Amino acid sequence: LEFGKIRPWQWLTANFMHADWMHLIGNMIFLWGFGLLVEGKAGAALFTAVYLGMGTIFGAVLQLGTFPFFHDGTALGASAVIFALLALCILWAPANEFTVFAGRFVFDVPILIYGGLFVTKEIAFWALEGFELNTPLLHLLGFAVGIPAGVYLLRSGK
Repeated sequence: LEFGKIRPWQWLTANFMHADWMHLIGNMIFLWGFGLLVEGKAGAALFTAVYLGMGTIFGAVLQLGTFPFFHDGTALGASAVIFALLALCILWAPANEFTVFAGRFVFDVPILIYGGLFVTKEIAFWALEGFELNTPLLHLLGFAVGIPAGVYLLRSGK
């Protein structure tokens, strides 16, 4: 997703691009965790529409919002959409638990706490990096896209 340009196709395609294998693998692990819960509650067809819709909305907001201010730079990857899925998980099933594997330790953590820790970490890193346009901010913007989507889907009974 190129900054300083208006290219609507990038609003969708940027969600499928990754910087390297580790970026892709990391995103797929979290997509598996958060996506499994959302797909289980919404079904495959609605999950696909929500995933693509939130990713496209994020891309549009980012490219259009940065257009007047940034003329170089790019963003890519599924991270923002995965943070949007995290928002849906927190809204839809805050008491559900994720099993966390941390070395020798395996324990369950409620999604509300797990997600809250991730969002808090992103806020802290964004602050430590000087509140710049950076990866933590993009993750937080993805989370912000997920909140109204999740509320809408809840209220509409989907």
